[in-house]
Amino acid sequence: MRAAEWLDIMENRCEAAQMLSSKEYLDIHETEILPALSGEMCFSGNDDPSKTNCFHLFSRHSSGFPWRSDAHKLLDQVELQIERKLASDKKHALIQQCYRPDLYRKAARELGIPSPDLDHKVMNKHNQPWKSDESLELGADFCPE
Repeated sequence: MRAAEWLDIMENRCEAAQMLSSKEYLDIHETEILPALSGEMCFSGNDDPSKTNCFHLFSRHSSGFPWRSDAHKLLDQVELQIERKLASDKKHALIQQCYRPDLYRKAARELGIPSPDLDHKVMNKHNQPWKSDESLELGADFCPE
């Protein structure tokens, strides 16, 4: 969580790109990594890079929180890809095992970091930051298909 907070500071992303470029990690030049970390992406070979605000959120808006609603959406997409439905009880058990908001909340509490009280959120409802309660601002979740 502290590393995610550090990465949310744009000035730290050059250093992160340097670390990730080392032989121990990705073993590629940092100039290959930095555009993705900074949000300055080229979407076509002939285009100049364009800045995409909030391309990566590492900590802000509780972006690392393990929403069980995200797990449901992810497994729904997996089912489409494998062209097979997973048994509902197995899907539920898998989500309960792998997405552990209780552990996230415990660690966040020990670090003094606020976290959502809910395990699920309504998806594709908010096209801008919103508050889950009076103090915790969450990020936009609207993602047109």
